Amino acid sequence: MRIVTSIVILLTCFSYSFAQINDSAQPLQYPSGVISNTQPYFVWCDIYNTGNKPFVVTVTITNSKGQSNEYTLYPEVIDGMYCVVQLPVALTPDIYTYTIQLLHNNKPAQKRYYHYKKYPVEGKFTVDITQQHPVDTLSKTDLIYFLSQSRQNTLHNGYNAAFFSTSGTISLGTGIAVYYLTNFGIVTTIISAVTITSGIIGITAGIYYGVKYFHNKNTIESVLAK
Repeated sequence: MRIVTSIVILLTCFSYSFAQINDSAQPLQYPSGVISNTQPYFVWCDIYNTGNKPFVVTVTITNSKGQSNEYTLYPEVIDGMYCVVQLPVALTPDIYTYTIQLLHNNKPAQKRYYHYKKYPVEGKFTVDITQQHPVDTLSKTDLIYFLSQSRQNTLHNGYNAAFFSTSGTISLGTGIAVYYLTNFGIVTTIISAVTITSGIIGITAGIYYGVKYFHNKNTIESVLAK
């Protein structure tokens, strides 16, 4: 029964890790959640259209009352794929939704992809000036560095650390349980030895990725102290 329980827990960990990786694999986009900047940068990743001349978008901002304003803007492209625009006006504290639409011959380009998704880029955020966030004060280049590197670090190191540590602990526990709770002679010895060894390797890998994650995290967050 304990072995079955361990397998169920392991499968749950696989599913959770996949969901987290899928979330981090979404195209980079900002703002989202709660921000304190009333005139934030809007950032998204376009790997197909940044060579267009002119590269023009419309940004439509809608507040919680359904009132919308549209702005035609020319994004600045950083590192060949990160697009940045800033509204010419400040926003008041509120909940906002926004769409970013690529223009082609002065018309919305409905079938153009910006990543694996098609335009328009859509998002939602809240402006709350009572909650100060250091990220909101970054310059556009520092903001893109922080957002992109944080995502990469979380995806490549953070989730690996969590996955290997969890699966390694489960394997180690399963191996110990098999050794002490079953009695199939040499079969028990082999199974327990394999699972315990696998668990130790997994935990070691988790520690390795964990150290890398926190080292990179400290390096990335140093930009907030500028």
